[in-house]
Amino acid sequence: MGASGRDAAAPDAAALLVEARRREASRFEGPEDGVLVGPPGALAGAAPQFVLVPAFVNGIMPRLEYFDDVVMTDERRRRWEEEGLAALRFAVGKAAGEVGFSAFTSLGDRAASALEVKIDRIGLRDGLRCCSVSPSVYGIVEP
Repeated sequence: MGASGRDAAAPDAAALLVEARRREASRFEGPEDGVLVGPPGALAGAAPQFVLVPAFVNGIMPRLEYFDDVVMTDERRRRWEEEGLAALRFAVGKAAGEVGFSAFTSLGDRAASALEVKIDRIGLRDGLRCCSVSPSVYGIVEP
């Protein structure tokens, strides 16, 4: 430590402020030319070559509550749908190149429970419980 009691290598307040502002302005952590992962709103000001909407299945997009008639009123369902589709349109509209959607149609019961997907059917496959799921009710979204 120096005479002032501070480590000579420690950044000063101005340097910390510059770094804090840089991180605040950055939508993603990681290399600029790599794969960036984030929610649709994080794409503000960006123009990625490729936008991938992963796990585009019922229960994830829209969330499982959307399908629960006990807690979901028609008005709330309509609002969720409007907000969800607006976020998706925003994200796919940011792509400078291609857009892709990924989905799956079956998974194990433990994974289905952990991911909170909407299960269409449960059956056995090779002695293991397997859940069938459907692609998102939102369908393929155009910008």
